[in-house]
Amino acid sequence: MQHLVGKTIGGHEILSVLGAGGMGAVFRARQISLDREVALKVLPERFAQNAEAMARFTREALSAAQLSHHNVVQVYDVGEDQGVHYISMEFVRGKSLADLIRKDGRLTIDDAAGYVLQAARGLKVAHDQGIIHRDIKPDNLLLSEHGVVKIADMGLAKSLKGFEPVDGDAPTELELKSLGADLTLANRGMGTPAYMPPEQARDAAHVDQRADQYSLGCTLYYLCAGKAPYSGTTAFELITKHMREPLTPLDVHVRNVPGPFKTIIERMLEKNPEDRYAGMAEVIRELERYLDVDSEKGPYTPREQHVAALEGALEEFYQVPSAGLRSLATMGLFGLCGLLFVYNLLIAKDFQLAGGFAGLAVLTPVFNFLIQGLRTKNHLFRRVRAVFFGMPLLRWLQLGLAAAGLVAVLYVLGWLFSWIAFAVVALGLAVGFEFAVLKPLRTQRAGPLDRFQKTLRELRLRGVGEEALQEFVCRFAGTNWEEFHEALFGYEAMIRARIRVAALDQSKPRKKFATWRDALARWLDDVELKRKEARERRALMRAEAQRLRAQGKSEQEAEMQAQAEAEKFMAAEQKKAEAAEKRRVKEMTAAEVHAHLEERRPFSRSGVNRLFTLARLVAGLVVTLLAALMLYGQGLTGNLPGPVRPYLNAYYAWGQGRTIYALAAGVLLLVTVFSSRMLGPALTTLGAALIVGNRAITELAGQPTFTPQIAWLAGCALAAGGVVLCVLGKIGKGRF
Repeated sequence: MQHLVGKTIGGHEILSVLGAGGMGAVFRARQISLDREVALKVLPERFAQNAEAMARFTREALSAAQLSHHNVVQVYDVGEDQGVHYISMEFVRGKSLADLIRKDGRLTIDDAAGYVLQAARGLKVAHDQGIIHRDIKPDNLLLSEHGVVKIADMGLAKSLKGFEPVDGDAPTELELKSLGADLTLANRGMGTPAYMPPEQARDAAHVDQRADQYSLGCTLYYLCAGKAPYSGTTAFELITKHMREPLTPLDVHVRNVPGPFKTIIERMLEKNPEDRYAGMAEVIRELERYLDVDSEKGPYTPREQHVAALEGALEEFYQVPSAGLRSLATMGLFGLCGLLFVYNLLIAKDFQLAGGFAGLAVLTPVFNFLIQGLRTKNHLFRRVRAVFFGMPLLRWLQLGLAAAGLVAVLYVLGWLFSWIAFAVVALGLAVGFEFAVLKPLRTQRAGPLDRFQKTLRELRLRGVGEEALQEFVCRFAGTNWEEFHEALFGYEAMIRARIRVAALDQSKPRKKFATWRDALARWLDDVELKRKEARERRALMRAEAQRLRAQGKSEQEAEMQAQAEAEKFMAAEQKKAEAAEKRRVKEMTAAEVHAHLEERRPFSRSGVNRLFTLARLVAGLVVTLLAALMLYGQGLTGNLPGPVRPYLNAYYAWGQGRTIYALAAGVLLLVTVFSSRMLGPALTTLGAALIVGNRAITELAGQPTFTPQIAWLAGCALAAGGVVLCVLGKIGKGRF
């Protein structure tokens, strides 16, 4: 597999080899679209030549991709490129628990319990979705740099309701005697002999979730004793001992083993599955009780020193010198640009210079977003990058036409050259802002973040769950918590925590950080999710078609049946995902459900949206009534009070306010009052303004190329286009 290093497979640049095993090689790679490091698992060539193995590989990878938990290595994608079949997975910076023991020796009992508790939480999520790992061992439990345990190597995961049984017969006694004790029997679906439950050795195809419990118990024993429960020179010897030999008590290797802990490990290692815990939930409960972090008692209550550590980190985080400078520079830029725009537009009558300052206010944040994204690779920039990299040729052509249209509009307005000149200024301001403000800000905040990460690592080791840690930061960080939380746990975790906080604590308002990103991030996530589903469906169809052709089906039959099988599998996975979501929502309180729905409804409750809706309502009524008054009530105009008539005539002189076009524009404005979107109503509002005020606007612009006729045509197009966007949204998303 070394020959793949340096090549690009499925949009992944392969950087180096991480390891190899029975189910393939694992590479460190860079996903080009998101510019992030991933672990790329590649199916061996001999497996790729086996249509049955390839189809099973694809289905198991897609099942694993449905798992999303902080204690499970996330599967990002599955596909095939240049004849190479791969799974793209989360790259964990750190080492395995086996590496930790080999380097530092055995762990204390409490530390071992904390690590295994994290793994048990990840396994519970997998078991709830009907997936068994089948090969839990210290080498497959990765420890991140922040102390998070993640379960790796889902290549052996098998759905309890899978589409087919495990291929291959169990190895014979003669084969087992010839195999080394450290060999993973991946191609037989059996796992690793040193950590294999007795029932898995007898019948690997029909084990249940208690098999993972036994393997996890062996792992816990290994972490405490520095050695596995049983040793041997061959796979047969190890398997025989697991089946028949009594367990050597842990206190033979470790002094002062607490009684409750000894009970836990011995029950997990019972040879009869019926004698073990009924499920991973019971294992979690017992380990939490042993570590005194029982989640059934309610929300986690931190100790005083942990609260003090949080408060100290928060104070340092928000009081660094560059934090105030960032706010001052941001407000200064937009305030100055706004003042200069109004001055040049209304007082100096310099329409071209006014356009330049408008361009400066628009382009500086755009350049800053690009520069900061390239340097920090934040969540929103990654999503934008992925959407652009994944666009088909037709979308690129549409984007090019839109850019050409923008250039044409700027040229007609006489703003093109001022925007080009101010773009250079905007780029300079963005670069200066990055290196004079944002980079020092990140450097100054790195210290308190690193120190508090050590506190979080200690709490994880003591058995505190990830959600409990995130909730601890939310509850004790005050009203201005979001930016600090995001710096610790990431954007997506902050959004989930925002929902919980909104439900748990409604007594005091909480400040939200950079909410302008939220609706855009949700839209980008939806786009990427649809693309991912399409890629997965194509990958499964290819694998199934190859399997069916190998069985003698014709090309047409194979394609049709493969499509049906792929749809069936994707529908089954969708049902499992919906069931998991229903379970999650069922566990929420009514307040949490309400907060979740509010978070998913972009702009619907914001003050800006309410004001914008009110403005559209008033403007729509005024424009409609004034147009109707002129068109259908000419006799009434003479009855209007004398002071009103000059203003009415001035309004009509602005443009097409007395025509049927203004009446239509007013009606469209009223229609958009019922829309919960922003872009469509904004375009309609701009279009209505150009229709009723085209003469006044073009006179103000003072550009020979920007005539009232052009402004009127642009207004009609924008008003109609805005409503069309709202209607298309209703058709496609069910939201007007």
